[in-house]
Amino acid sequence: MRKTDILVIGGSAAGATAALTARRHYPEKEVTLMRQETVVPIPCGIPYIFGTIGSPSKNVMPDAPLEKEDVKIAVEKVESLDLARQVVRTSEGEFGYERLILATGSVPARIPVPGADKDGVFPIFKDMAHLEELQQKLQSATHVVVIGGGFIGIEFADEIQKIGGKTVTVLEIAAHCLSLAYDEEFCIEMENALQARGVQIRTKARVAEILGNGRVESVRLSDGALIPAEVVILGVGSASTDDPTHGAQPLHALEIDRTRCSRFSSPATKTRRWGPRSGPMSSVCG
Repeated sequence: MRKTDILVIGGSAAGATAALTARRHYPEKEVTLMRQETVVPIPCGIPYIFGTIGSPSKNVMPDAPLEKEDVKIAVEKVESLDLARQVVRTSEGEFGYERLILATGSVPARIPVPGADKDGVFPIFKDMAHLEELQQKLQSATHVVVIGGGFIGIEFADEIQKIGGKTVTVLEIAAHCLSLAYDEEFCIEMENALQARGVQIRTKARVAEILGNGRVESVRLSDGALIPAEVVILGVGSASTDDPTHGAQPLHALEIDRTRCSRFSSPATKTRRWGPRSGPMSSVCG
């Protein structure tokens, strides 16, 4: 069975940072980063693929920093964890460890409205094939709707507008875009600047349904308004990646909820617990 001193599961921003930090602080230890992707996109750069950068292939996390620090890279999918034996079961067999770091990041949140699963609706997965498909769809689209006026939604709208030849509309349920991060004065200035670039913004807009015969044709709002769309991008937040332990209950760690609050888990609280030789991480960017 293969073994390593420190095993990091997850190859995006948090995983790479954890692996490099472990290697630099414990140079005598072997560190292995395990990920299921051959190529990993830079998470915070994803919106810029579609305007400034121009291609998913130009927004890739390099392996060179990991290789420079002699971090081993294992490209395989984790299937389960055996915490008692300190073994990870993967698509390629078993992998033993002394210390385990879970850095599996997040997945895009969905919206509970009819039609959200139609062809042409794109949550923003950190996956190269998914991003390449979105770029292909955008090439022929003339109307693009971005649902969500937070950072990701605004960045996507601004970048797609740079392509030219498209009507880009941002739908935000709150009174202003970016209102969770900034005061009203700043939000208004930002909205004015974006609109001056040609992006349409509708605030206090609640999506009722995504319409189309198999693929997206329009978005219906709760007030009955119809917004034409061949592509709909969901920028409505994220949720932690599914539990890679498949229900295992290790001990001694922090539980992080969707509000980014944490509490120490204990048997008395009956909350999720990570093992004394394992621990979870998340990344703001992905």
